[in-house]
Amino acid sequence: MFGLFSRKHQICVPLDGRLISLSSVSDPVFASEMMGKGWAIEPTSNTIVSPINGEVVMIADTKHAIGLKTKENVELLIHVGIDTVALNGEGFEIKVHEGDKIKIGDCLMIVDFQKLISKDYVTTTMMILTNEAVQYKESEKLGQNVMEGDILLDY
Repeated sequence: MFGLFSRKHQICVPLDGRLISLSSVSDPVFASEMMGKGWAIEPTSNTIVSPINGEVVMIADTKHAIGLKTKENVELLIHVGIDTVALNGEGFEIKVHEGDKIKIGDCLMIVDFQKLISKDYVTTTMMILTNEAVQYKESEKLGQNVMEGDILLDY
């Protein structure tokens, strides 16, 4: 009864693919959780959508990473691929701007993963909690195929 009016917040899957543990990512900075705890996805689609309701707070000049923040101060970094900063934006089409308000499911970017693969880049996409405003929890969907919008974490 007392929780009747409490709102649940969610972090959702930002793109279709196979959910893997961050520790299995080939980049040691992400695998060791130096950037923070989070999830990784081996993508099967080219569209990356917002996993949260909030705001776009950072877009890398090289378009391979986007920072997001919720009203509850949960900060997320979506980082597409390994060493993709070297592509200088090639293969990335950003659909938002810094300061934009976003909702779960809003398109953030379109990635030409075939272009990345043809240039021998790893396409694994990481979603990192860059602060401790919410407690990380491993998903029950680890090792499974997930779709954009699937819930990873309720808080």
